Amino acid sequence: MSTTFVDSKININDSTLEDIHGLPKDEESKISITSSNGKLLENIPPSIGMLLEQILNAINENGHVAVSTLPEVLSSNAAAELLGISRPTLMKRVENGEIPFLRVGTHKRFNRKDVLKYRQMILKKQEKKLEELRIFYSNEGSFFED
Repeated sequence: MSTTFVDSKININDSTLEDIHGLPKDEESKISITSSNGKLLENIPPSIGMLLEQILNAINENGHVAVSTLPEVLSSNAAAELLGISRPTLMKRVENGEIPFLRVGTHKRFNRKDVLKYRQMILKKQEKKLEELRIFYSNEGSFFED
């Protein structure tokens, strides 16, 4: 497995991607990585391996990845972006009491943990609905079948 840095760009070859795709994904397995200075990093959890796989796939497909931290308190624009919804939709959900907020002067701000918790709840609901739809179609068939 090799990765090359050229002019601050990372070039990933096909064998590297194949190696990454082959990393174990069960929780009992551990991954070891040898750093560029030869130091062995052992017992890396599979969740980190899966993260590395996603990062390397994104680099391979798009050529770049941005990794950043989120502040503890988010603006309404940042919270909406994190949730993948528009700011007006976020504000409607705030008015409905779905998402807690803080007031900073006349502005509404959002605790990062609350936004991430709400995001997880939405994702779980979506997964549940998708599973219900899958079961419905497996039992009832598709509208497109003759």
